[in-house]
Amino acid sequence: MKDRRARWGVPRQVWQLGWISFLADVCSEIVYPIIPLFLKNALGAPALALGAVEGIAESIVSFLKGWSGWHSDRIGKRTPYIKWGYGLSALGKALLAAAWGWPAVLGARTVDRFGKGLRTTARDAMIADVSDADNYGRSFGLHRGLDTAGALAGVLIVIVLLWAMPKEYRLIFLLAAIPGVASVLLALRLKEPQNVAQANPFIETKNPPLFQIVKSLPAGYWRAFILSTIFAIANSSDAFLLLRTSELGFSDLGVVLCYAAYNVTYALIAFPAGILSDRFGRWSVLGIGWLLYAAVYAGMAATTPTYVALLFATYGIFMGLTQGASKAVVADYAPAQFRGTAMGLFYTATGFSVIVASLLTGFLWDRYSPSIALNVAAAIAAASAILIPITSVFARPKTSVV
Repeated sequence: MKDRRARWGVPRQVWQLGWISFLADVCSEIVYPIIPLFLKNALGAPALALGAVEGIAESIVSFLKGWSGWHSDRIGKRTPYIKWGYGLSALGKALLAAAWGWPAVLGARTVDRFGKGLRTTARDAMIADVSDADNYGRSFGLHRGLDTAGALAGVLIVIVLLWAMPKEYRLIFLLAAIPGVASVLLALRLKEPQNVAQANPFIETKNPPLFQIVKSLPAGYWRAFILSTIFAIANSSDAFLLLRTSELGFSDLGVVLCYAAYNVTYALIAFPAGILSDRFGRWSVLGIGWLLYAAVYAGMAATTPTYVALLFATYGIFMGLTQGASKAVVADYAPAQFRGTAMGLFYTATGFSVIVASLLTGFLWDRYSPSIALNVAAAIAAASAILIPITSVFARPKTSVV
């Protein structure tokens, strides 16, 4: 009898990775929405410190996403990076409980993000390795849907914890490690896809230099690379939206409830959006998503507390539309034997742009006002969406498997 989990055109390994991500995101989303609250209320840190914590931590992610993708191609294996990555992330969450100043929060976030950087590119390359090219959007969308369902579960759990244990941030950090450990145990059961080692070009060509790989990437890949990097300069840490919500007068519980609205729409949209990107094109889906992002940030700059929950729900739609489609559009143009390297290079560039975005937003927030910081991000996002049709001349058909 055919495996029920494969009926939607999604391979078994993608489902496995999805459930691992589900548990890891339960852990992450118990922690993530209270980090800005912890920094502000317990440690008295300024907004620029939040930008520094998120920016520096993400710089580590960005570098490691590039390195781990290239190195997983080189050795013909994905699973070591996935297993170590989930393990370090679980450890980083637990270390937050011992943080007594914002530099210690930075240290814990560094361990966490080190793990994310190790696992992300290898995991996404594995999803592409085991999926049919015509179903990349479906596979990435399914993975993002499970990932975000875990995030929603985590947010609901932290709502209960904040209600039962208000301001007990350190204890909540420790409790969050439990689903993180469960994700590690599932990751340890992953098996290596055979086609990664079989298509290993580094063995066949005696370690081609990086510039040779970069030179082989098609114009469609570079279009995705440049446009996504520009958009990423607008895409500062979501922690600023949470901070803005807190500054508008919401309680800790109110902030997390708004974050829950975001996770609900994200989880519901991710898989259908992936299917839509397979049928109607990645860039149409991405363009709509980027415009929604601009609308949300402009709205948060000018809003009253009445509309915050609606804006967070809209932000979830943006995430659902773009997260799977952005990964799929890179997979479309990445040659199979250099898939990890191409995806890692893309993630590195966009990741460093996010660092710039977080530091810029923190600076504008402290120096001028939250409204100015959020409106600048909205303007950059809108400009990147406008560039999609302008640069369509550089679009090319999907690459064949080389």
